[in-house]
Amino acid sequence: MVFSEAELLKNLKHKNIVEIVNFFKLPDLRVVFLMEYLEGGELGAYLKQKGQLTESEILGIFRQLVDAVHFCHMNKIIHRDLKLENILFESKDSNVIKVVDFGIAGLYSGYKFDVSDAGSLKYMAPEVITGKNRGANPAIVVWSMGCSLYTLLHGETPFNPLATE
Repeated sequence: MVFSEAELLKNLKHKNIVEIVNFFKLPDLRVVFLMEYLEGGELGAYLKQKGQLTESEILGIFRQLVDAVHFCHMNKIIHRDLKLENILFESKDSNVIKVVDFGIAGLYSGYKFDVSDAGSLKYMAPEVITGKNRGANPAIVVWSMGCSLYTLLHGETPFNPLATE
């Protein structure tokens, strides 16, 4: 199963998704991915460094993100850990982003879901947090995209599930 998913990711060619050049299995059965080099850094770090982004800049980033996620969903791949730290710039002087870290991605067939409760809590859909639906469903990534957009606009995540009252 791992190798069929790795092969699927390797064949996922899109301008806003990190390119998987190859993959191989280590003797201890771990799978290693050889990916393209992205030197531009994480979107989350960029936001922290820059402080406030313009609406125009956010729109350019978010359009690329929507395009990448749509392409994944059309190919039945559900990222499951989409967050600003998993969106990298191609280079330091480029505004081209790439979605990375498909380590816990799942396959979506419309009737049978890969199940997982993994992901990043601040970007995790309520149905995953509550355990009502832990399937690899496109809706959980759309939720994460909304959290990402909010964070780009406001400089902080919309929810802090670890906060105490």
